[in-house]
Amino acid sequence: MYVIPRFLYGIEVQVLSSTNLRKPEAFHRKILRHLQGLPERSSNAAVYTLIGAEPIELAIERNRMELFLNIARLPGSVEHQVLHRQMAMSNPDRNSFSTSIREILHKYNLPPPEDLLQNPPSKHQWKTTFRSATTGRAHGRMSYQYNLMQSTYKCNLHLLDTHTK
Repeated sequence: MYVIPRFLYGIEVQVLSSTNLRKPEAFHRKILRHLQGLPERSSNAAVYTLIGAEPIELAIERNRMELFLNIARLPGSVEHQVLHRQMAMSNPDRNSFSTSIREILHKYNLPPPEDLLQNPPSKHQWKTTFRSATTGRAHGRMSYQYNLMQSTYKCNLHLLDTHTK
C-alpha cells in the first residue's frame, strides 16, 4: 500500500509505547477490513493474511533495524560513534533507540547489536535474515489465531504461507 510508507516516514527513530502503537494498528486493521469487505469482528489473522499485509509494528521494527544497520555500515561516521556509545551506555530499563534495537533482536532470536555493529551484514543478507525470522514468528502467531477464532474456520492456512514470504 502506498499510504503505509508515508504514514510511517521517520517514525523508526521514535520509541512508541504500546498504547501509542495500538491506535495506528487499530486504524490500519479497520481500513484493511473495509477494503476487503470483512465484518468488524473478523480476526486479525484473517484481515492480514487475506490481503497479504503486515502489522504496523512489524513495519516499524523493520525500518528501525534498517536504520540501525545503515548506521552500522558507516564505521567512521559521527552517527556510528554516537550509536556505538549509546549501545555501550544504554540502560535496559530506559526507552531509547538502542534499547528498542536490543528488544527487536532478542524478540526474533537474532545476533546482539554489538555483533552487528562490529560486523554488519550486507543489505541483502540482512533483509533475507530478518524476513525469515519475522515470517517464522508471524506464521506461528497467526496459526495460533487461526485455530482459536471461529471466523477463520473456513480459511485455508496455506494462504498464510504465500502471503508471509
